Amino acid sequence: MADASALAAQAQTLLDERALDFLTPKQKAEFNKKQLDKAERKCREALKLDAALPVAHQVLGAVLEARGDLGGAAASFTAAMEAAGGANAEPATAAWATAASRAYAVLV
Repeated sequence: MADASALAAQAQTLLDERALDFLTPKQKAEFNKKQLDKAERKCREALKLDAALPVAHQVLGAVLEARGDLGGAAASFTAAMEAAGGANAEPATAAWATAASRAYAVLV
């Protein structure tokens, strides 16, 4: 069984992979949908193992944002901020800062 961090890293890799240029637009859309589905499953599995893993919340937020679920994305980015130490983290971690900026961008 994979650990939560490995699952989150796999989800990030899936999210970063792009459809090949020679695919038709329909094939690219299907490829991207499958990548998002796989990435979401891995994030949710990682969060079952470790609900306080900031990167899993952050990648899930990116998946939801890509799907147009801005409310879900903002909630995931907020959860990533909280998991990274919240607004009172001293000093603010890179994970917290990234999650905060993504949450703000989604909400604006």
